[in-house]
Amino acid sequence: MNTLPEHVSAYKKTKLFTSECCPAAFLKEHSTAEGVWGVLHITKGGLVFCDDVTGEDTPLTEGKQTVIAPAMRHHLKLEGYAEFFVEFYR
Repeated sequence: MNTLPEHVSAYKKTKLFTSECCPAAFLKEHSTAEGVWGVLHITKGGLVFCDDVTGEDTPLTEGKQTVIAPAMRHHLKLEGYAEFFVEFYR
């Protein structure tokens, strides 16, 4: 798992999404821009974070988070109910 560099700071975050209103783009391969880090926060339920470079799938449950490195190709798999948001850093 990646960790945020000390020199970055949060500049925006998405609204709270649920498995019922998850943007379709999150379920397909995508990435953040160069220089932009993301932190995916799971607030209820769970989902699977899929690293499209390594092929590693990481289940995440309530209270967990994962750091998304700049330009890292990834997507989400929904398996049941989830509530989550993404916070962006640069």
